[in-house]
Amino acid sequence: MFIQRTDSQRSFVSKWSTDDINELFTLRQMLESHAVSRAADLVTPEVLLKLHANNDAISAAIGQRDPDVDAFLYYNAEFHGLIIEAAASDRLATMINRLVLQPIVHRTAMRYGREQLERSLAEHVEIVAALDRRDRDWASSVMTSHIRRAFHVYLDDYKMLLG
Repeated sequence: MFIQRTDSQRSFVSKWSTDDINELFTLRQMLESHAVSRAADLVTPEVLLKLHANNDAISAAIGQRDPDVDAFLYYNAEFHGLIIEAAASDRLATMINRLVLQPIVHRTAMRYGREQLERSLAEHVEIVAALDRRDRDWASSVMTSHIRRAFHVYLDDYKMLLG
């Protein structure tokens, strides 16, 4: 559910169907997979160093006795932002930024247990390994899996809320 405004600036709560949620994640998957594919060709050594450091920060955040999900969310957003930056396409960045709704990302991550947090980090590490190798297909494939897994976590939670 989200607050939406009409053209007359009236607010209302909208409910999304599972098809709406699937489409949102599918579009995000398509765009971010394309972004990481572009990044494989264009990423600089400086951005690769930032991505490695980002993964180290995520590892520290989730490696605590009680994982720091807020820190995970911060570094996760930074990680995806670095990929978008490396893709070097203002048009693509605008499209992704309009599509990736932080409340959805936040809600998804809040449902992650330690195993899901560690899996997300492992996918980030694999994405960076693919970028290190300049392997477009590998990077794109892992990004696709990364976002599809998040979709299923979100959808399972959403269905529980609906009863």
